[in-house]
Amino acid sequence: MRPRPEAMSKIDLQNRTFTGKKLKVLNALVEGKGKEDAATLAGVSSRTVRRWLEDDGEFAAALRQASGEQLKEAGRRLAAKTDWAIGELVKLIEDKDSSGIIKLRAIGLILDHAPKYVDMSDMIERIEQLERDFYERKP
Repeated sequence: MRPRPEAMSKIDLQNRTFTGKKLKVLNALVEGKGKEDAATLAGVSSRTVRRWLEDDGEFAAALRQASGEQLKEAGRRLAAKTDWAIGELVKLIEDKDSSGIIKLRAIGLILDHAPKYVDMSDMIERIEQLERDFYERKP
């Protein structure tokens, strides 16, 4: 598993390494803290944080990169538990001792989320095909 953002000692982006106060602000923002709190944690003014976000393209890109990586990691962790979660729902449905309400809720969850999963899988396949087509046509 990758280190959590707050455990990062540096963030690299296009041969630029963020350390010190900028790194503290980046980590705080990725953790979900507001600009004011991030500024306080890093020992800079909130005006400085706003300036970095608005005027320093590399800083803003590093924040997007770190936030995106955190989101991808969370998605991977959730995806890893999908089979287990479905199995647990099926157990509840098949358990003769489960109440009707529990079974109904489990069935509802499956029926509600299955079409979304199928739609998302189809969308991913279509996007991947579009990307393949696009890159095959490039000179």
